[in-house]
Amino acid sequence: MKKLLMVIVVLVVLVAVYPREPSWSDRSVVEITGYGSGVVVAPTLVLTAKHVAEIGGLVIDGQPVVETTLDPDSDVALLRVEKPLDRPVAKIMGYDLKPGDEVMVVGTGFGLPVAQYRGRVILVNIEAGPWPVAVITDCHAEPGCSGGAVVYKGRVVAIHVGHNDLIRVEVPVKEILDDLRW
Repeated sequence: MKKLLMVIVVLVVLVAVYPREPSWSDRSVVEITGYGSGVVVAPTLVLTAKHVAEIGGLVIDGQPVVETTLDPDSDVALLRVEKPLDRPVAKIMGYDLKPGDEVMVVGTGFGLPVAQYRGRVILVNIEAGPWPVAVITDCHAEPGCSGGAVVYKGRVVAIHVGHNDLIRVEVPVKEILDDLRW
């Protein structure tokens, strides 16, 4: 019993002294003025959900958003700040997800620090309300994660745009990359 207690104490100390380094995906996801999340896709550009960007008066890492581009066909927006953000650019991959794929939503739910919500893909390439092409997952993302990254095998493959009690809706990056002409 004493040995078990000692092992637990050592593990607690190790976790406290050597905290987990944030992964690139944690560092590439930003909080947008407490309203939602976004993914750094270039030093001065952040991809997010359109319903987050429409709020106005947005700030990312202390910088005001100076330009907002809204996708007219889906719930996606691109935000620009004046100076480069001190964050890594997300690793993006246009991948066709399949039902059963393990994914993770990375976002700032409830305005808390970046968190990871794991789950699986349920449906792909469906029309879901305002989203002409969507992926449905069971990741338990919280409010505030809208605009956050959906990660598969270490790459951002979609943007989290909505949820209800049972499902989460993601817009595939492949669709966003195809539409970046907006």
